[in-house]
Amino acid sequence: MQRKFLEGLGLEKSIIDKILNENGTDIEKAKERLETERDNYKSQLETAQTALKKFEGVNVEELKGEIEKLNGDLAAKETCRILPSYIFIIRCYIGIRCSLGLLPFNTLGNKSYRYQREKAVF
Repeated sequence: MQRKFLEGLGLEKSIIDKILNENGTDIEKAKERLETERDNYKSQLETAQTALKKFEGVNVEELKGEIEKLNGDLAAKETCRILPSYIFIIRCYIGIRCSLGLLPFNTLGNKSYRYQREKAVF
């Protein structure tokens, strides 16, 4: 707001001064708020730029390969953990079938070969 505009309206000098002072106070409040926001955005920008500098020279393809390798290692460890359980279950299954005469006894490594073909179920 300009003084000439208010004078053109025919207002007294004391009233114009009060209006301009109040207007100046409002402008200063808005200016302070905007400067605070600006400073916050500058700080966020600096933080983001610092974080991005940490990634300079990083090979993304190399990281993807490393992630795939680690996932493969994890799957292999899981297989090694579960595999003995499956082997035990299979050996029990074979043992039961042999004891029932449904499989030859040499399936488990026994040398005696008591196998009756008519009872065999595959």
